[in-house]
Amino acid sequence: MRNLIFISLLTLKSIAISQIWVPATPFPDAIGSLNGQLTTINTLYTYNNEMYVGGNFTSIGGIIAHGIARWNGSNWNSLGVGNFIQNQILTDIIAYDGNLYFTAGKLYKWNGSIIQEVTYFNSSTQSNQSISGTDLHVFNNEMYIASFSRIIKFDGLNFIDVNNSNTIGSINCIDDFNNSLFAGSDEGLFKYQSGNWINCNGVSTEVPEIIDMENFNNELFVLGPSSIGGLNVNGIAKYNGLNWSNTSLPQGYYPLVYPATNYYFTNHLRKIENELYLAFKFVTTQSATIDPSPLLKYNGIQWSTLSLNYAQLGSGECVEKFNNELFCGGDFSYFNFFPGIDSAPTLINYLAKLQNTASIEKSNPNDYKIAPNPALSYITLEGDKLINETYLICDQLGRTVIAGKLNGISTEVNLSSLSKGIYTLKIEGNHQPAQIVKE
Repeated sequence: MRNLIFISLLTLKSIAISQIWVPATPFPDAIGSLNGQLTTINTLYTYNNEMYVGGNFTSIGGIIAHGIARWNGSNWNSLGVGNFIQNQILTDIIAYDGNLYFTAGKLYKWNGSIIQEVTYFNSSTQSNQSISGTDLHVFNNEMYIASFSRIIKFDGLNFIDVNNSNTIGSINCIDDFNNSLFAGSDEGLFKYQSGNWINCNGVSTEVPEIIDMENFNNELFVLGPSSIGGLNVNGIAKYNGLNWSNTSLPQGYYPLVYPATNYYFTNHLRKIENELYLAFKFVTTQSATIDPSPLLKYNGIQWSTLSLNYAQLGSGECVEKFNNELFCGGDFSYFNFFPGIDSAPTLINYLAKLQNTASIEKSNPNDYKIAPNPALSYITLEGDKLINETYLICDQLGRTVIAGKLNGISTEVNLSSLSKGIYTLKIEGNHQPAQIVKE
């Protein structure tokens, strides 16, 4: 049974077709911290029919897992005996050459059985040396590692420094665009060409820091700068290889880049199928009764919000689609609390799943009708196949709050004992469950 969320009737009526955030799994959320900083989910990655979750935690889903765990759609699992990363926040995960690699201060490899630290032999010191990094990217069958002021390339056998004779600052992210390698740093956007780094910033009123970037629809979207290419871009812009342009977020949204956020998280922008997603902490220039959604979507023409949930402390860090459902990770909490409702909010910390709540009136493809819905005190269930069937009304935790027997084609059910919110109606026999709303 789905977890359901208490929302205000006003909000429900204002969105005939909308979506709400619900707990990602029916198990305990991430807890703990590896280095004294806030618990957070920084990266989500699907590999071998499992979703890998990385961040800053010591336990998730009720299992011990330091910084990384995997969800198969039913259960949480660790990554074996080696799943004890100490004192480092996991920042990125990627598949390469039949293995899963991830960065947590150092570079690690998961071969399906154990976690191993990846090192290389340093001929100068005649010893094995760790590889530090924050962002990973596969391009032309090679894996690139953003390692602060360096970019390291791995071809499956050897680690090679990508030429960095020109200073390009501290590197936050890497991506490919127009068949070239690009680096985003605290000094802007740079293109690797013929052994040199080419500055792509153009005119700017201040040094444009690039936090994250993603190639989408033949344009490179970048997150972070307030000015680049002669434009004031309010935290996000796009580059076509020659010129810069603005990309307008919906409803006056703009990413809260300043004061500084967690720049070493590089999964804010993510292309999934034919859409671009941006998970971040947003503010809005418009007066709003609810906080901005932590996740926006771009279809190639315009940006849109994904939910109207009240997102207290709602900062999205990453997004992934798994088992045809959309997940968002971050450092949010009380993700679906709505002011004005006396009921306690449903607690969602760090990892959420988007659930479609399309039109309550149309969500019942059954052989019975519910009226009225929403309801103040009573609903009537009507259907010629409901005689002597048992019904249950369950709350968001799956607990039965009302039960009874349908006494004929039309049965009145008293809801006056229920608090305001959304509930699930289940009728025994060959009947689909339906959602009902108590005002």
